Amino acid sequence: MSARGINQWAEMTGKDLRHPMVDVPEFTLNATGKAVPKIKIDANDPAASPWLAYFASRESWNKEKFAKAFPKEKQYRHSLQEEIESLRALVRAAQEKKLANKQFELIAQMDKDSVLEAFVLLARPDEGVATDHAEYLKNNRPKLRLYVANYVIQK
Repeated sequence: MSARGINQWAEMTGKDLRHPMVDVPEFTLNATGKAVPKIKIDANDPAASPWLAYFASRESWNKEKFAKAFPKEKQYRHSLQEEIESLRALVRAAQEKKLANKQFELIAQMDKDSVLEAFVLLARPDEGVATDHAEYLKNNRPKLRLYVANYVIQK
């Protein structure tokens, strides 16, 4: 279903459409490929370990994994595969520390429901991730529908 069609349906039925809120700290990758968060994250704070795991995963993609996963692409870009692996690293770190956090639990639930990729593509795409949309759509249209039905349409 197109975005226009679903928006018209929502207006007619009075449904509220909203992507789940996941607040990923903004960061940049410096010249050496190190993730530098735009907000201060205390590495000694146990609650920070999930974000540190996320950043470490993103760094490894920038430094080595991207070239192996996408050998035909000459330059690094943020990919859907990278973002999913990084979000899963975040969830694993949160679970290891037994941290109760609604956002981490939401990410884990979307992954369990097989709609985490759909969430990233529809709610959090950047230019690099958007490059992977067409290929994902070919094989996963039902997952996109499931994501919209279960997470975007607010009941």
